[in-house]
Amino acid sequence: MKDKNFTFEIYNHIEQVVPTWRTMSEGKDVLFSYPFLKTVENYAPVGITPFYVVVKQDQEEVAILYFQLKFVKLIENLRLSEQEGATMVQRAVVPLRNAIVKSIQFQTLICGNLLVTGSYGFDKSQYASADDAFLFVTKAMDAIRKKLEKENIWVDLMVIKDLTEDQRPKSRTLQKGFTKFKVQPKMLFTISEKWATFDDYLADLKSKYRVRVNKAIALGKPIIRKILNFDDIILYRTEIYNLYKNISDQAKFNAFLLDRFYFENLKKNLGEDIQFTSYWLDDKMIAFYTSIIYDDTLNAHFLGYDHNENQKHHLYLNILLDIIHEGIARKMRLIDMSRTAIEIKSSVGAIPQDLDLYVKHTNSVINKSLETLITIVNPETNYVYRDPYR
Repeated sequence: MKDKNFTFEIYNHIEQVVPTWRTMSEGKDVLFSYPFLKTVENYAPVGITPFYVVVKQDQEEVAILYFQLKFVKLIENLRLSEQEGATMVQRAVVPLRNAIVKSIQFQTLICGNLLVTGSYGFDKSQYASADDAFLFVTKAMDAIRKKLEKENIWVDLMVIKDLTEDQRPKSRTLQKGFTKFKVQPKMLFTISEKWATFDDYLADLKSKYRVRVNKAIALGKPIIRKILNFDDIILYRTEIYNLYKNISDQAKFNAFLLDRFYFENLKKNLGEDIQFTSYWLDDKMIAFYTSIIYDDTLNAHFLGYDHNENQKHHLYLNILLDIIHEGIARKMRLIDMSRTAIEIKSSVGAIPQDLDLYVKHTNSVINKSLETLITIVNPETNYVYRDPYR
């Protein structure tokens, strides 16, 4: 866009910007929609404050941006453990890494949504480029920082999260001062047009993967699946939350803990666009997963399971297989399996999509050391990707 004279309108609540948000996000991903963001705002994890920005050019709305403010105390979010399969050099820096982790705490302004994998921080007009979007984001961050400073809140770290290749800016000038680094990829599962049923998917697997899948299915036979409605989710709120927390507490990095009323209100606001699948054994809920549907994509959202039952019944693998089954039955084109559990997701056919984070510290001295700090705190992890298809 040639004319760079833009104005930025900042709002604290999505209700203040409903008409604009509904219009500009209409037909776009549900995870950037008014109902979803309303749920995240009203039942936000502790410590997350949202900001909504409308970018205008000559009074015409050209972009909407979404930010979250979060005070990050890294020692509370990162599990300090020696990485499995770490090299001798990586093991040698563990004491230094742990010391640094214990000292890091930043008031962080994030473009995007910590609750989902992917950017989900901006939507622009068709005439705006990736460079334009990056410019909008950085200018909006400066505007939010100035607004917060008037309230005696000082932003330390700015983060633009999970940009895909086509979202990355090409201009080096725009990126000046930012450190770019790769994070765990998003795992995407493409549903073949020739798969009319789940059995068609199984037939396309290599023998050893099909044997593994069939074994997991056999171990899961005693389990009963139930689709929960809004009232059910309220009734089993405690069981659901405890199963979710089982997984959350085991994560190597966890930036937040969901509100215990999040799931029922997500169902209330998204309606038929979300499905809540529960797993039962001897009248006890032992697992669940949530799937959010948009257009031809099924998004695997939060899940939870009992670790002991997972070992006996291969719960996690069965959940992945059920998500694939659901996607095929709904005639979806794509399943977004989010990040984490890279190897097992690739073993069922998901492939990685690379994502980049852009970070910048407001202190120029610390900012120059960011790349080194990131390398120490978040060492590169090598994953074994599987190809299960014949």
